[in-house]
Amino acid sequence: MKILRRVFSFCRRHLCVLLCTISGSFAGILGLICGFFAGMIFEKILGFLLEEKRLASFLEAGRLENFAGQGFPGALYVSALVMFCLDDVEDSVFQLKSFLGNGCDWNLYCRCARRCKPLNNDLLVECLSAIIRRETSSSEKNVRRDLECSKKIPVSAIFRLLNSVEFLWNENSRGRRPSDYLSELLEFQCESDEIADAYRVLGLEPGDSLKKVREAHRRLAAKFHPDVNAGGDAEKNLASFVRIQTAYETIVRQLS
Repeated sequence: MKILRRVFSFCRRHLCVLLCTISGSFAGILGLICGFFAGMIFEKILGFLLEEKRLASFLEAGRLENFAGQGFPGALYVSALVMFCLDDVEDSVFQLKSFLGNGCDWNLYCRCARRCKPLNNDLLVECLSAIIRRETSSSEKNVRRDLECSKKIPVSAIFRLLNSVEFLWNENSRGRRPSDYLSELLEFQCESDEIADAYRVLGLEPGDSLKKVREAHRRLAAKFHPDVNAGGDAEKNLASFVRIQTAYETIVRQLS
């Protein structure tokens, strides 16, 4: 019975490959090989779509449980908050990688956030706060110390990231900053510095040389320039370009 269950489970997991391989076998050996590889590709694509749908349901329901491959608890909600601020997958992935490294599939998480729009900013912040609280065993007395020293969740880096993506934030049109609400819920203060935030918008560290600033500005401006990206995401690319240009001008003004 155990063997039959394993065989059934294997067939169910790789149904696409099996069906394509069987279909291709009617055309001979070459057809069987082509069918097998086509099935593998189709299975991979289907797996991505199903995983994207599953994670989007996490965001929509505000679920707090961890899942395999997340990198660190709450990474999905951090990605969704960045997407809420920037509304652009490519720019969001760039910022996430700059601050939090390549340990997560940021592209997948940002696509999930785009899939379940409109995003509820307050719900995202509340879920992230609950996860951070759960993962950091804090007493009231040592909340700040425990959050800063947490090995599971890079809390300080998350606040620096949020300060960066909130650059040029308009509270009149968009309401309270996510970082302010998260700070209130966690009773954790992280100083915001306009110059430091401007450096981080360009993917740099505060104090980097003017040469590095100019190189980063040229690279990002070329990537998000409205004349280069005149397609369906032109409006989003324009917003990203304005953030990059303003950050560059802020740094140059401070250095001159």
